[in-house]
Amino acid sequence: MLLYTTSEEVISAPLNARSYNKSTGPVSTPYTICLEEKGQLIVALDYVKLYADISYELYGGNGEPYRARILTEAQTRQEATVTKEQAVRVAEDKKSKILANMKEGDKLIVLDEGPEWTKVRTQDLITGYYETRFLGDTVDVQIPAPEKHTEPAFTYISKDGPIRLIWDMVTNETANGGLKDRLSGQQGLTTISPTWFFVADNDGNIESIASHDYVESAHGMGLEVWGLVENITHNADLKMYELLSYSGKRAFLIEQLIQYATEYDLDGINLDFETIPTEAGECYVQFIRELSLACRSAGIVLSVDNYVPTESTEHYNRAQQGLFADYIIIMGYDEHYSGSNESGSVASINFVADGITNTLADVPAERVINAVPLYTRIWIESPKSETELAAEDPNAEYVPYNLEVRTLGMDDAKAAVAEVGTEARWDDETQQNYAEWQKGDKTYKCWLEDGDSLAAKINVMHSNNLAGIAAWQLTYANSTAWTALSQF
Repeated sequence: MLLYTTSEEVISAPLNARSYNKSTGPVSTPYTICLEEKGQLIVALDYVKLYADISYELYGGNGEPYRARILTEAQTRQEATVTKEQAVRVAEDKKSKILANMKEGDKLIVLDEGPEWTKVRTQDLITGYYETRFLGDTVDVQIPAPEKHTEPAFTYISKDGPIRLIWDMVTNETANGGLKDRLSGQQGLTTISPTWFFVADNDGNIESIASHDYVESAHGMGLEVWGLVENITHNADLKMYELLSYSGKRAFLIEQLIQYATEYDLDGINLDFETIPTEAGECYVQFIRELSLACRSAGIVLSVDNYVPTESTEHYNRAQQGLFADYIIIMGYDEHYSGSNESGSVASINFVADGITNTLADVPAERVINAVPLYTRIWIESPKSETELAAEDPNAEYVPYNLEVRTLGMDDAKAAVAEVGTEARWDDETQQNYAEWQKGDKTYKCWLEDGDSLAAKINVMHSNNLAGIAAWQLTYANSTAWTALSQF
């Protein structure tokens, strides 16, 4: 089935059919819309014309190869008038095969003019060579743009003023309690996103630990609730291609999410699908398209979490995400993560700035939220033995130490540095306070996330006029974090 998603509906055309399906019902066509041939999808140009600004001319048949000229925008091409009846030939040689015979006054499209032979194209799209001396002067010919088609414009659910969101890592139903206490001292938050929904299996069943009391409590504090749905913690056997490549399974996922959002009076859904394999990229983007239509119809904000852009995540297609979702959230952290083979910052300033710049190449700033970490990793480097070094692959990157890592919230990280009696110093390169100390043969390093580092990141966000700030996660926050977040 061929799917095309507009700002209002998904239009479907089954293979080999002469009709397509819209929300208003089936529409018949005098042609086969699409078919599969040798593993490739073939789509009728007349169908493409319904949804794209193109025009086309078709030539051939009766023993000749078919050929088409497809125009997508206005064009200027060079033409010359034939001054003497001659042949367009396959090569720059009077003895080469004749492709077309031209009459005086015919027009040829000039592709590459040479002193003796000119590469030309006939008006019916035969390309070959014509003797330059039998062509008149070259003139520019304007070809108008194809007729514009119109589709309903995309609309978005946009919030007045900046968004200040914090994720709440809720691991079980009991953890929903005590929200007011956990938010004690917070300043200026607008939104909280509890980790409530989990994809359970390859059939698209969703498990929930959502709470009515939690939503009522958050709303009572003036906070919107965007329930998070994720795919990475509840089922190691989950296959994203198997799940998302079926339209029925996508619809089942969406139906459940909308039902939960309605049942619990949620203001938004935060989609946090991670580790999407390349093969599932197109299916994932189509899921976002379809989910966005359902959310917008129900008045529910859709935000989508994304890694900082890299070549390995191009299949996430942020441009298409940004066309359909209300907000794109950059997870601007884990530059160095628990599985890294070297010590480093969780979110240096250049890492954050590049993530924002590269995302803005695809998504308008007024719908981009940058997420900051409220945690620090302490890296513990232990020298490798001579035996360990000798056993390593000589072609692998040389790392002279084994690495352990501890992940701490803001208060605990600050306390860990104070406990050893060292002093963190400002590092201009990362725009973070950095501390290092020794215990025996072990070296401890940490790039602190604190009020200073958050302020530096917020300055970059302000300079790019982003829609909001998000933070991972609530239990890591302290009063310094609340102060910093309130400044966005």
